[in-house]
Amino acid sequence: MERPISFLNRDGQRLFGILHAPDAPLAHAKVAVNLLNAGLKGRVAPNRISVRIARALCARGFPVLRFDAHGVGDSEGELTGVNELNMDVWGMIQRGALVADTLAANDVLARETGKDRIVVFGQCGGAVTAALAAAADGRVRAAVLVDLPVRLVSSSIDMTDLWMDIHPPGEMVKEYLRKAADPRAWMKLLRLQSNFTGLRKVVFRGLGAGRRKGLRGGAAGHPVSDRFLWSLKDACDSFLARKGLLSFVFAENDFSVKEFRQDLLPFLDGGGRGLPRGVSLHVIKDANHIYTEEAWQAELFGRINAFFDAPGIGQ
Repeated sequence: MERPISFLNRDGQRLFGILHAPDAPLAHAKVAVNLLNAGLKGRVAPNRISVRIARALCARGFPVLRFDAHGVGDSEGELTGVNELNMDVWGMIQRGALVADTLAANDVLARETGKDRIVVFGQCGGAVTAALAAAADGRVRAAVLVDLPVRLVSSSIDMTDLWMDIHPPGEMVKEYLRKAADPRAWMKLLRLQSNFTGLRKVVFRGLGAGRRKGLRGGAAGHPVSDRFLWSLKDACDSFLARKGLLSFVFAENDFSVKEFRQDLLPFLDGGGRGLPRGVSLHVIKDANHIYTEEAWQAELFGRINAFFDAPGIGQ
């Protein structure tokens, strides 16, 4: 059964969502699932992935809540920044702007379902929120983090600088030269729509100063970006210390997987010694950020099912 639900967050704003409640014969799961919106995307998500995940888990007996955080979708409130339409709002989310809403949703989910154990599930910005909320709420026993971005973004960051953080200079040069060979690129130049700034940066700064200029030493001795979200490391450490379970899933063609491998993974695996018990990592080959191909979605759903089959999470 699916029914609309509304509740107040801790600032008195009304949030709206859908509660997926399994039929009585199936209502034997030990946990309820809080399925967070993907950053600024509503509770449906691109390709209706959140709807499909919620229905699949509900069919297995897990109650699931999909809700819009404040300023998103149907819910009240506003997410404000320097510019509401750019990366500053994403940066706010990465700093935890939606964690309080998630904790309020956990309260409602526990009350409505009678479950005192919760799994938080988030993609992209929702994955950041899920990780931070998992550390802050003792009822959360597991977290599924899909395409977790581990570096802070803002409107002050040039996209070329962002890509130079995670791609070798030679790879960047090849990509820009490929674009420069495209007649459409020269048409943009003639129309004053492009000046090949990115290519110039890569050639003169990327090859000259080196792409790791923005990296600094981490606590474990490996270099991390100066935009690394240390709050994520702290959240993971805190959550794992109380025996929480973490599942990381990435699309191979999403930029976040390289950031994760460079910055956060070395902390988790002890510099290459292997992931600790309770932590899993899976990369879906060739997939993009919104999993447009059915095969990519099938693999994503398969990983989710495998996670919920694991001891301590499922029935």
